[in-house]
Amino acid sequence: MNNVIGYARVSTKEQTVDNQKQQITGRGYSVRKWFTDDAVSGSVESTKRLGLKSLLDYVREGDVLVITAIDRLGRNTIDVLSTITKLSE
Repeated sequence: MNNVIGYARVSTKEQTVDNQKQQITGRGYSVRKWFTDDAVSGSVESTKRLGLKSLLDYVREGDVLVITAIDRLGRNTIDVLSTITKLSE
């Protein structure tokens, strides 16, 4: 069985990752490990994305990464493509 990993990111203090987690588990995924980033959009903290960095260090070939939307992997197209490249490596 593949290791299912969930990632959720929010941009503002008013948001929580709970909604994204519920969307993922509501689709029937049994997530073994969660990585999250709670940050304010445009802040120094949001550019660090420590949860995403930890995820990239943790994920292994054969793991299944589940997100609610592709934009959770980056703030723009270049960020998203860079993250996908790192995951492919």
